[in-house]
Amino acid sequence: MEKKTLILPVAGESTRYQGMPPKWMLEHPSGYMMLTEAIRGLPLDDFDDILVVGLQKHERYKGFSRFIDECSDAYNWPSDNIHVVLLTRENGSQPGDVARGLKKAGVTTGGILIKDCDGSYQYTGEIDWTQNHVAVGDLHNAGRIHAGNKSYVHVDGRNTVGNIVEKRVISHLFCCGGYYFCDAGEYLSAYDSIKDKEGLYVSHVIYQMLLDEHVFFMAETKQYQDWGTKEDWYQYLHSLSCDKTIVIDVDDTLTKNN
Repeated sequence: MEKKTLILPVAGESTRYQGMPPKWMLEHPSGYMMLTEAIRGLPLDDFDDILVVGLQKHERYKGFSRFIDECSDAYNWPSDNIHVVLLTRENGSQPGDVARGLKKAGVTTGGILIKDCDGSYQYTGEIDWTQNHVAVGDLHNAGRIHAGNKSYVHVDGRNTVGNIVEKRVISHLFCCGGYYFCDAGEYLSAYDSIKDKEGLYVSHVIYQMLLDEHVFFMAETKQYQDWGTKEDWYQYLHSLSCDKTIVIDVDDTLTKNN
């Protein structure tokens, strides 16, 4: 079986997190970064490598080396199987960043799961990695999300994706930020055929592949967390906070220096 690579594109400018470091480096209450927590629910043992596609100018934050250390600590993931590709400039689109990262890393075959950094989910069942899929959630039980920020799929009776649309609600099934392509070469070919268009998302690559008669299945998820905006992130952190306050007197500081 060909290798499978988990792709984490973090080469964006985090425009929805103005005045802050790149959002994927924000610290989760677990002590790990957002990016590390974004992959917690995935079946990581099913993958051979992790490829992070970032910006060269963000290297000064030391987040890439920290991610490698955190994956070793949190998931016992071998550091030799985490690869970081740094782009000199932002491409302007996530699928473009992914394509440049894949080519630069020499990943042109095998399966690739493109996973957004600003959210997390778990698959509800076993995944057939020989088939393309889109990870989807159900608006009816998703909790608090910004519906207008998502892409949506229309699924037929065989659980295959008939249509995928960006930022327009065409069904109750929204994309959770996980897009699997069983052949990296097919992804690159589809992207190259539309790369001159503006405002591209991964959903547009999938739509092109649907037009070219490739088949994508729906992969149901659970426990979706949306961290797409600064407000989403703070709301999530607030939901994890407890109602108790612990006051600790360290070396009589409170009693002597009150």
